[in-house]
Amino acid sequence: MGLGCWALGGKHWGGQSDKAARAVLEEAWEAGYRHFDTASSYGFSERLLGRFLQTVSGGCLVASKVYPGSCAGRIRETLSRSLERLQLARIDLYYLHWPGGGAIERDVEQLAQSVEEGLVGAIGISNYTAEQVRAACSVASVAVYQGPYNLIWRSAEDSILPVCQELGIPFVGYGGLAEGLLSRTEVPPAFPHGDHRSRSSFFAAEHRESVEAFLTDFGNESTLAGTPPAQTALKWALQRPGVSAVLAGARRVGQAEQNKAAEQMVLSPPAHDRITALSDAVSAMWQGRLHYFGEHD
Repeated sequence: MGLGCWALGGKHWGGQSDKAARAVLEEAWEAGYRHFDTASSYGFSERLLGRFLQTVSGGCLVASKVYPGSCAGRIRETLSRSLERLQLARIDLYYLHWPGGGAIERDVEQLAQSVEEGLVGAIGISNYTAEQVRAACSVASVAVYQGPYNLIWRSAEDSILPVCQELGIPFVGYGGLAEGLLSRTEVPPAFPHGDHRSRSSFFAAEHRESVEAFLTDFGNESTLAGTPPAQTALKWALQRPGVSAVLAGARRVGQAEQNKAAEQMVLSPPAHDRITALSDAVSAMWQGRLHYFGEHD
């Protein structure tokens, strides 16, 4: 389990206080998280994480991301700012966040140069197609692929997981709780202003009936398993073939610790199969779509 730090930065989540974010990071560290995932576009996330890491001792993996855009110099400029905000001399894992306006080969070359200079430990790719992953690997070693993966969004199984297994690239699934949906028993009616989930496929009106039916059935399976729905959903993802790690966010004290406990829970093969069958029933939501975002920056 890794801690996804997007929501802690507040951007596109309706805001988040520094005090609440710090409390979540403290709890996550105590719970044993040592994989922290952020990005240059996650509001104040990098800065908050950087300040927090100055107060703890011991090793951890810090991952961040850059949206390359069409400007050749954007990657280097963004990396410099990320290093400053995180208060690090090197970022362990630096992802190309989304396909930009230029060729991926050019962008990977820039990251490879940053690896040679010791500013980046390893190169990651996030949200790119299988063909783009192959193109990236023709230029330099790609250490990790990160993409959306959870019980109601399994499009990575179509082409991404197969190409990662073929090329020996670990897959990290983000959105392990489907923007918090898989910790609920029903679809919320609305979100506050500035919360991107009002535009997410998970909460779209056309999927509401099938998603609510899934949540009811999944809740029953979680009750049988004797664990909260969030833990059950994360354990399911952790047990899927080809998945190396799963990211889930947290905004309140209690969430990070509960999510981390998914590593230790037991989900029997029959229970896993029943839950997978429930997931199959909502496959129309993700089939033919790489990710569930309508827009990004």
